[in-house]
Amino acid sequence: MEGNVTCLLIDDDADDQELFQYALKQVFPDVNCTFASSGPEAVNILKDDHYAIPDYIFMDWHMPYMDANECIPLLRNAAELEETSIFILSGIEPLITQETINDLGIKRILKKQPSIESLSDELFKAIKEAGQ
Repeated sequence: MEGNVTCLLIDDDADDQELFQYALKQVFPDVNCTFASSGPEAVNILKDDHYAIPDYIFMDWHMPYMDANECIPLLRNAAELEETSIFILSGIEPLITQETINDLGIKRILKKQPSIESLSDELFKAIKEAGQ
């Protein structure tokens, strides 16, 4: 992977945020992660000029205030995300149609893993498949 990689993780669980960053750094040591605990917070981050547009966004499907179905269109409106790959990373696979996945521009749905090693492997595969 060339250069610095940036990720935004949207998840209301601080432990999941920490595990995500640790797992991602296992396979991409130079990754720069920003965290949001809700959809509205993520939208505010993307509107803030102090933050770079992330290369990848990972988000839990079920969150307080708004779920990913509501959040993704707002994220896309808040920033230029044409080059940003969006993944769902959720403990329970959301019940959504392939049409919704396509309409929202979701690259892939990932299940949270029981170990750091398996989560690292899933994140590595997803990012490599996204082509960067």
